Amino acid sequence: MLQDEFPTKPADIKREKDKQIRVVLSETETFFMLDIPSSCVADDDEKLKKVMADNAEYTAFVKQKAGQDKYSDRAMQTLNTASKNKDAQATPAPTASIGVEATNYEIHDAIEALKAGEDMQEDDMKGSSNKSSGDTKGLAWLTGKAQAGDLTKGIFDSDKFKHALMAAERIVIQNLYHEKQRAYREPGPADPESKGRGAKLEELFTFSCPLTKDRTVTCMSWNKLNPDLLAVGYGEFEFSKQTDGMVLFWSLKNPEFPQKVYHMECSVTSVAFANKSPNLLAVGLYDGTVGVYDVRKPEDKRVLESSFTSGKHSDAVWEVVWVDKGTERAEALVSVSSDGRVT
Repeated sequence: MLQDEFPTKPADIKREKDKQIRVVLSETETFFMLDIPSSCVADDDEKLKKVMADNAEYTAFVKQKAGQDKYSDRAMQTLNTASKNKDAQATPAPTASIGVEATNYEIHDAIEALKAGEDMQEDDMKGSSNKSSGDTKGLAWLTGKAQAGDLTKGIFDSDKFKHALMAAERIVIQNLYHEKQRAYREPGPADPESKGRGAKLEELFTFSCPLTKDRTVTCMSWNKLNPDLLAVGYGEFEFSKQTDGMVLFWSLKNPEFPQKVYHMECSVTSVAFANKSPNLLAVGLYDGTVGVYDVRKPEDKRVLESSFTSGKHSDAVWEVVWVDKGTERAEALVSVSSDGRVT
C-alpha cells in the first residue's frame, strides 16, 4: 500500500474547506477566423454615397472604353455551391376514362348524307352517348372527297411522315452500301497474295449530293459521342471568290444526302464539336464571326454568337478549339484568326 510522504493533517483539511476562493471572469480580445466583405450596402449605411459614386464612375469608364480595339469583356466563373434536392408532393390531377363507339349503320347513314349534300346537324351526329363525334372533314377524307392538294400537303407536312421517310431511306441506302460499310467498320485481314507489294487504298463511298456541287470543302469535325456523324463546312478561301457557306451533317447511314443543313451568310472556315457537350458545334466564318449551334434543335439558329462588343475577329477564323477547364468547370471555346488575335 502506497502512502503519502507528507500526509495532510485533519486541521489542514478543515482550513482548506473553510477558505474562500474568488473567481473573476473577463472577456478576451475578439478575433475573426474568416471575414468576407459583403458586396451589398444597406440604404442606411454611411458608406452608401461613396459606393454609389464608385459604381457611377466605373460605369462611365466602361462606356468610354467600349468600341476600342484593345477593349474586350472578360467573364469570371465562381464555384457553385452544392445543390440540394427538395421533393414536393402534390395531389394527382383527377382523370377519367371516356370511350366512344360507332356502329356500322351510323357510319353508313353519315356517308349517304354526305353524298346527298345534306348538312349534318349536331344532334344527328351526337345520337346516344356512345356514338362517334367525327366531323365533316374526317368524313371527307374517309370518302375520298378531300382535295388532292390538301391531302398531299397534310401528309408531307407531318413530322411522323418525315421521320418514317428518313428511316425508309436509310434502310434502302444501307442495303446498297452494306458491304462497303462493313468493310469500313470491320476491316478484314490483309490479302496474303499482296505481300511484298505496296499498300492499296480502296474508295468505299463519297459524301456528295446536288447541294455540294462546285463547292469547296474547307473543314470537318467528327462528333465525339456519335462516331457516325460528320460535320463538314463549305466555302471559299479566296476573297475574290467569296460566296455563301454551308455546314452539312453527314451520317455513315446515308452517304448520299446529309442529315441536316445549316446555311451561312459567308464561307465556313472552321468547325469543331465540343468534347463534354457533343450537341454543341462551334463554327468560324470568313467575316470573323464565331457561332455556336445546338444540333439537337431542328432550326439552324445560333445559341451563341460573337459580336464587335464581345471581341469579334476582323478577319477569317481559321481554327476553333474546345478547351477542357477541369471537372468542375465547363469547356472554353478558343478561336484563332489571321487578324493576329486568339480569343
